[in-house]
Order: sequence, then structure tokens, then C-alpha cells
Amino acid sequence: SDQAVNCRELMKSFGWDTMDAFTQHDAQELNRILCDRLEEQMKGSPMDGSIKRLFEGEMENYIECIDVDYKSRRNETFYDIQLNIKGERGQELRSIEESLREFTA
Repeated sequence: SDQAVNCRELMKSFGWDTMDAFTQHDAQELNRILCDRLEEQMKGSPMDGSIKRLFEGEMENYIECIDVDYKSRRNETFYDIQLNIKGERGQELRSIEESLREFTA
């Protein structure tokens, strides 16, 4: 179709005003907004907590210093992670598995 689609209701469902429509949003941010809104809408229903159960993960940040006696562990929850498509040495990472290995190295 040559006609633009009116997305006013979609924007409203995100909690955006007219000015937000002209702000660039990335896919990760859109996913976070969608998950937040779905969680809000499902509160108190049989589906309450579904988004968290389906999409939330947990990672541990671990730091161990070489020159001093210091170790730190911190657990963080996440809904998404940013994976590189190129490795530290500039090589192309050809799969999600390779990107995850690089992410956790």
C-alpha cells in the first residue's frame, strides 16, 4: 500500500507521547518496552509473571584481581544481552554459539 499506517494507538500503548515518536529507538529498547507493558497488563491475571519466566535470565559478574587479594561476585538479572558479530581480534563470529563464547570469555 502507498498509505502510511497510523500507529498512534501502538505508541500510546508504549506510553509514548508525540515527541517520543520522533526519537530513534532500537530493537532492544522496543523489546524491553513491549515486555514491560505486557507484564503490566498481565498483573493479577493467570498469566502474571509469564514474561519473567519466559525471558528473564541471570548472569554472574565475577572479578578476581591478579596483583591484590580481591574477588567480587554480583548476580544480575537480564532480559537481553548484546552479542558481538566480530571477535576481539576482528574475526567474524559465525553463529550465536561463537558470539556467546566470546561474550563469556
